[in-house]
Amino acid sequence: MDCIAGALSSAVSPSGFNLNQVREMIAQTKTQKLSYLHIAEAASKLVDSSENMLCGKAITFLISDFVKAQL
Repeated sequence: MDCIAGALSSAVSPSGFNLNQVREMIAQTKTQKLSYLHIAEAASKLVDSSENMLCGKAITFLISDFVKAQL
């Protein structure tokens, strides 16, 4: 999640890929048979009280895109 601009994570950054770009990258894996998707450093709330209630939804999109690409 650190590579997604604005995603709440341990290394929040205004720079990076947007969520749709990452989703497209995952969709492009359909030509390869992969068995693992590593989604790390995501957070819905940080110690400094920063919150992003859409974090779970974004992760759900990434997982479902991966599963669809691998079917």
